[in-house]
Amino acid sequence: MRTYSKILFLFLMLSPGMMHAQNWQTAVSLDSRIGYSSNTYLNPFFSVWDPTMQSGYGLVSVFGQGFWNQNDNALEITGGLVAEPFFNDNTVWRGGLGLLNYRRRVTSSFTAGMEAGGSYFTGLHSSGTAWAQPYITWFVSPFTSLRVKAGTSIQSFQNLSDTTNIRRRSGVYGVEFETWPGYHWQIKAAAYGALDKITTPREQIRSLFSVGYLFLNGTKITLRLGFEQYQFQFINSDGGGSGSPPGGPPTRDETLQGNDQIFRLGITGRYPINRSLSLFSSVEGLQRTISTAAESTHDYKVSAGIRFSFHLKTGSRKGGVITPEWNKRTKQRMVLRVKYSGGGRLYLVGDFNNWDRTGIPLRQQSKNTYTGEVAVSVGAYEYKILHVEGTTEEWLPFSNDIYTVDDGFGGENAMLLVK
Repeated sequence: MRTYSKILFLFLMLSPGMMHAQNWQTAVSLDSRIGYSSNTYLNPFFSVWDPTMQSGYGLVSVFGQGFWNQNDNALEITGGLVAEPFFNDNTVWRGGLGLLNYRRRVTSSFTAGMEAGGSYFTGLHSSGTAWAQPYITWFVSPFTSLRVKAGTSIQSFQNLSDTTNIRRRSGVYGVEFETWPGYHWQIKAAAYGALDKITTPREQIRSLFSVGYLFLNGTKITLRLGFEQYQFQFINSDGGGSGSPPGGPPTRDETLQGNDQIFRLGITGRYPINRSLSLFSSVEGLQRTISTAAESTHDYKVSAGIRFSFHLKTGSRKGGVITPEWNKRTKQRMVLRVKYSGGGRLYLVGDFNNWDRTGIPLRQQSKNTYTGEVAVSVGAYEYKILHVEGTTEEWLPFSNDIYTVDDGFGGENAMLLVK
């Protein structure tokens, strides 16, 4: 575990140097939180069913994320280390995980890629997971996407107090949907299961649904719902008898099916203090119902913490940060003006051109001023400004005066709201 963690951390730190000539961005975040859970199944890192671990806990994690893109290709690498002490029994769970995601834009509406990753955590027991899944994403519109993926997963579990050692490999699939019906609202839905049970999802399925609301200051509140179902078989015996004839009738065994269902409900909140510091909290509960049991079980988790994050970007920064200005020319035309002193050429890339990497060229109006014009309708638009100089391409950073949202790759997209 120690060797794996060192290699992962070293790779993340050296990756920007290996791709220095390309468009590479790196983000680092440090989380610290405290909480209480009545079942480790509600833990985001150690989700093993154990209702005996009713305890307060602390958690410290550090994650690094690197993102590289060139033309129609993009590569994202994420790695992190986690330590979580449980207060009741003085045990400390620790571990790490790594993720890799490569994708290529095939057309303006479709992207194909591969995601792979692995994790290892240890405490009272040890568990490890590794997976690889090719996927295809269909961008129904600039605000709606549908992703389908399928691949293989390897899981291992070892109980350190006895000789229990489990290892299994299975085919898995996932379907993920995301849409922004309005400037403030985000809706996500997903379903996951085993490939050999894709035609009978009642036997094994895990589904998620979330609705998030994003405030103008960056505060976000998200409501999450979850449902899981697993079928199992058990043998029901009538037990026979001791009457006449001697020994009673023979025992008859009947194989029956049962359902194990888990319902989850949670709410999370995030409040940004500034661009680097944010507060977050979450409350979540679950109900487990087994068809062969007379009662349901309930568990819950509460937590709160603080996150510090910062971005490291390679490439020229002689032009500094930018503050794009938008003005309406007509009802359906907007004019963009950007002040930038770094030289080279600037391009507008975003929802205006379906995120086509070639971008909309901005005209140099004067020595340090670039302008462009786009057709718009009522709605919200995300965008970036691409700087090209020689063979170097980079996304220009926005100033604190511009409202931005997470682009999902460790960077930021600026937002334009057209009323």
